[in-house]
Amino acid sequence: MFKKISLAAVIAASAILTSGCSTNHYSGSEYRAGQVMQGMSAYVGKVVSTRKVKINGLNTGMGLVGGAALAATAGSLVGGGTGRLVSQVLFGLAGAVIGATAEGKMSEYNGVEIVVLLGNNKMIAVTQVDDAPINKGDLVNVLVSSSDIRVAPRN
Repeated sequence: MFKKISLAAVIAASAILTSGCSTNHYSGSEYRAGQVMQGMSAYVGKVVSTRKVKINGLNTGMGLVGGAALAATAGSLVGGGTGRLVSQVLFGLAGAVIGATAEGKMSEYNGVEIVVLLGNNKMIAVTQVDDAPINKGDLVNVLVSSSDIRVAPRN
């Protein structure tokens, strides 16, 4: 019976860990469902500079919770009596640290900060995932909605 409960706990913790891995790419070429078929203002500009940056993604806490649950379940298989409780706590703490670290690394992206000179001589800077070749001197489209600004290469 205990082994069935442990297996169920491991499966549940694995589901929690993987559910925390949803994408949040901050990409100039990726749209959320609510952005589809919504109007955006479009401007043409010239890239003044680009700079490589790191984008730290959203940490949901699911890595911490899932890692702790999974490791504590594994710890319950070690020892007996008080030793089992101690191993659950120690495994759980280690799992929480490992899970939180893994989630942080999985939600980190290579980005680019793009400074664009618009036709009205106004400059703007946009940071997004580095997923399209945009270089200094390129003409680009700057797309602006009420909540987002993105830079896209002109085709």
